Amino acid sequence: MPNESKMKTIIISGFLFSILYLHNPVMAQKLVIGTYTNNGSKGIYIYDFDANTSSVKELSVVEAGNPSYLTASKNNRFLYSVNESDEGKISSFSYDQQKASLTLLNTQPNNGSAPCYVSIDKTGKWLFAGNYGSGNLTVHPIKEGGSIGEMQQLIQHAGSSSNKERQEAPHVHCTYVSPDNKYLYVPDLGIDKVMIYPFDANTGKLDEKNKSSINVPAGGGPRHIIFTKKETSLI
Repeated sequence: MPNESKMKTIIISGFLFSILYLHNPVMAQKLVIGTYTNNGSKGIYIYDFDANTSSVKELSVVEAGNPSYLTASKNNRFLYSVNESDEGKISSFSYDQQKASLTLLNTQPNNGSAPCYVSIDKTGKWLFAGNYGSGNLTVHPIKEGGSIGEMQQLIQHAGSSSNKERQEAPHVHCTYVSPDNKYLYVPDLGIDKVMIYPFDANTGKLDEKNKSSINVPAGGGPRHIIFTKKETSLI
């Protein structure tokens, strides 16, 4: 399977796409695109991508409800998506390299509304998901066959900030695992903080008691966080 992935989010024709860029020098490059499905889109699409000509060719599609954000396992055998709705869920899929297609493995409730982000820890055993609407996040085990286990931890944020239209309550926007796999960084648009939770990869537990935070100027609304080699960047 491909062993390198690059993720970005773009807006095209009113749809929000989460794009996984799967690349291997000896294999065709693939784009795996998640969409909102309220206006005619079916779900997750897989395309061949020619880097020389920038042309794409649709290979397959799997139906899913609002899979607006995606992430893949390190070996790209499995794909995970949010199902962004009032009754939030997250889903797992197996990836068939030869057919360039996805098969649904299972779906789990995410105990919140409007999940907008999923990530996997460095061991590949734990999945984190953030719920924008309800301002909370969850931890789920990843089973040996790639499916998502039942939720083992739920953390609820509280508070608000200066923009009363958009920051009337917490809105978790990202669950980002630190490069050393020891912390989970959680930008929350609604409370103008990046919450930092110590993480134990052996148990999959986030330490709420010893949490800390990065404060963002009022109204800043942090969404995503990226670690560079030299410093941490907020978006």
